[in-house]
Amino acid sequence: MEKPHVCDICGKAYSHQGTLQQHKRLHTGERPYHCPFCAKTYIWSSDYRKHIRTHTGEKPYTCDTCGKDFIRSSDLRKHERNMHTNNKPFPCTHCGKTFNKPLSLKRHERKHLGERPFSCPDCGKAFALASRMTCAGRIFVCVQCDKSFLCATKLAQHTGSDLPQRARTKIMVPKL
Repeated sequence: MEKPHVCDICGKAYSHQGTLQQHKRLHTGERPYHCPFCAKTYIWSSDYRKHIRTHTGEKPYTCDTCGKDFIRSSDLRKHERNMHTNNKPFPCTHCGKTFNKPLSLKRHERKHLGERPFSCPDCGKAFALASRMTCAGRIFVCVQCDKSFLCATKLAQHTGSDLPQRARTKIMVPKL
C-alpha cells in the first residue's frame, strides 16, 4: 500500500492524511479528547472511548463460555485464553506444571529457586512478586493509637499482635 503522507518531524509515512494528523499529536502533545468525569485527556479517540467505559460501567464484550463482561475486547481475549483454554505451552522444569505465558512460568519458578527480587525500601523485606510487597507506596496506621508506619513489618513490631494485619490496621494509599 502506498504511503504518501509523511511526518515532517520523524519521517514516518501513512496512507491516509487523517492518520498522519493523529500521529502528529504524539509530537505536539495535543490531547483533544477530554473525559467529562475526570481530568484525563487522550490523543486517540479509541483510548478515550475505552476510558469512558470505566466511568459508565459499560462492558460491551461478553465471554461466550461463562458470560463475564469486559470493557475492552483485549481483556476478553486474555480472559478466554487464561480461563477457558488448556493451551499452556510453558512447562516448569522443576515440577512440570504448565503455564499459558512465559511471565507466569517465571513467577512460578521463583518459588523453586527462592528468588525474591522485590524488597521494601524501608524494612528490606524481600518478595517474589511486586504485588505481594505489602509496604511500598502505602501507609499503615495502628488502629489503637493512630501512629503511622511506612512498612507493615514495622507496624507489626509496634503492635506486637498475632492478629491478622487487617484486624489491627488501617491501610491508606497516599494520593499522588
